[in-house]
Amino acid sequence: MTVEVPRETTSRIRIPVATALVGGVAALIALAVGSVLLLTFLAARDTTIDLLRDRAEIGLELLETRVRGQLDPVRATGVGLAAMIAEGAIDTLDPVQVRAAFLAALTAIPQASAVIFIDTSLRAARVGRSGDPLVEVVEAGLGIVGMGGMTDTHDGLMAMLEGAAAIDDAKWLPPLWVQSLKQPVLALEVPVRRADEFLGALIVVVEMGSIAEFLARLEAEKSESAFVLYDSTYVLAHPRLTSIMLVVGGEEVPLPVAATFADAAVAGLASAPPSALARPGGLDSRTVGGAYLVTTREVSGYTELPWRIGLTFDAAEAARPLDALRSTALIGLGVLGAAVALGWLFSRFIAKRIQAMSAAASKLATLDVEGVERQADSNIAEFADAAKAFNAMTTGLRWFETYVPKSLVLRLMRESAGSAGSDVTVSTQRTLTVMFTDIKGFSTMAERMEASHIAAMLNRHFEIVSNCIEVEGGTVDKFIGDSVMAFWGAPEAVADHAARAVRAAAAIQSAVVAENRARAPRGEDPIHVRIGLHTGPVVVGNIGSKSRVNYTVVGDTVNAASRLESLAKDLHTIADDDSQECVVLLSEATRAGVAGGGTFRSLGRHTLRGRVSTVEVFQLVHE
Repeated sequence: MTVEVPRETTSRIRIPVATALVGGVAALIALAVGSVLLLTFLAARDTTIDLLRDRAEIGLELLETRVRGQLDPVRATGVGLAAMIAEGAIDTLDPVQVRAAFLAALTAIPQASAVIFIDTSLRAARVGRSGDPLVEVVEAGLGIVGMGGMTDTHDGLMAMLEGAAAIDDAKWLPPLWVQSLKQPVLALEVPVRRADEFLGALIVVVEMGSIAEFLARLEAEKSESAFVLYDSTYVLAHPRLTSIMLVVGGEEVPLPVAATFADAAVAGLASAPPSALARPGGLDSRTVGGAYLVTTREVSGYTELPWRIGLTFDAAEAARPLDALRSTALIGLGVLGAAVALGWLFSRFIAKRIQAMSAAASKLATLDVEGVERQADSNIAEFADAAKAFNAMTTGLRWFETYVPKSLVLRLMRESAGSAGSDVTVSTQRTLTVMFTDIKGFSTMAERMEASHIAAMLNRHFEIVSNCIEVEGGTVDKFIGDSVMAFWGAPEAVADHAARAVRAAAAIQSAVVAENRARAPRGEDPIHVRIGLHTGPVVVGNIGSKSRVNYTVVGDTVNAASRLESLAKDLHTIADDDSQECVVLLSEATRAGVAGGGTFRSLGRHTLRGRVSTVEVFQLVHE
């Protein structure tokens, strides 16, 4: 008989141990290793970017220092010459003094190409690198044109003087293009005053070619192309600027435009997106065309419109540290994946062992001891100890179920689960049907049989009887010698307990007859069984001492069922039933509980031993 033990119902979500272990371990590994890997990668990436940024900033610092080193001494020299003219130390009308003073200045500042003084009468004293003589009156022009700057026309020179008169200190004019040099020049304009009288303007012309030469050397030595932009629009200094041929159109020749310059990095700078090296408010870094990394910084302190110095790096070379870092990160991700996979395999191993024990425990919950597999040993100490303890417990339960009716325990478990917290093993009074069986002449049979044969015969007999009882939901209380005591209606309360008991008795009748037919060919004597059934009130529950209890029934009903089984022996001649192999007697109370089914024969009223009143006895006729 299969009996299911109800489990506690709950709305709690249940997660398989495999899912919990595999998911938990994988998540922990991914969280621990992944977070460390991510933090390490981010820190290394930031460090690498900082190193690249520092390299760019150091290069820009060097470039700015070079630019300032070219121009700041020019300013100091120009201011000094202007002071000497204002003090009368240099007579601008004396060619010898002008030549000596101006050539001395040009020697001190080799980046300057010419020094010019223009007085308010438009007389100009000009000394260049070639040592040109003093020019008293400008008639042929100075030979320079520029963007909003100095021209050699009368109006242009007057505008220059007016501009100088309006300032108090030296001022760099917008870049100029010297057509004969085919390169930009810068002009420093210094007002010359004696007291409050404006005497004229001193002009110091600086060629940008020297800066372009420095940029060319830098490119050759460090593979870094440098440049200087004017107003972020025009190219002021570049290694290839001296090879540019500008087409002269009109009175002014503009500087080369950055957007159309021969250097692709400079040409695409304005529209290029920012790179990772960019720093708000400081370093500007852009990736141009995927091939160049251009970093720029603004330089102030010269012309009114700002300058921007820049360095161009090979994008692939600059990105190599970051690429190496990404490769390392990919390797780290691979290691993380391997760790997760190993964690998954280990978790599966652990989960299988736990699932095996869980499956075995579930079978033990229904007392399916025979279906429990032996737990294997393990190299993990805790699993080995658990397997050893589990196997020992299973062995103990196998012995236990040989002494305690499994069906009784299962029903007690089921009733306890459905009893809303009440204890079904507490002794209570209940109306039940009790059965007693006995083998006729067993003592005489035992005298002629060996002990092993007796035990085998009894085990076989009890198995047949117990199966018939359990099929009908009865509880085998105990085995008493060659007798069996059973009852119906507890622990599981049923209304038709009498009918169930009668059906079980009829099944035992048929089973005994079939068993005797099987014994005959083996030369074994037939077995004659007597059964008594009675229905009535009993006390049912745990009966016994603190050290040992038995779930059983006690009361007059039990005694009456036992007396009916004994009466079956005495009524053999009365019933003229010597040939019948299994006699079943039941009381009128049991007969009343059977609505139909079965053939009964009344044997009259009899006084049962130990009782005063009589009871009508019925015999179940075997069909």
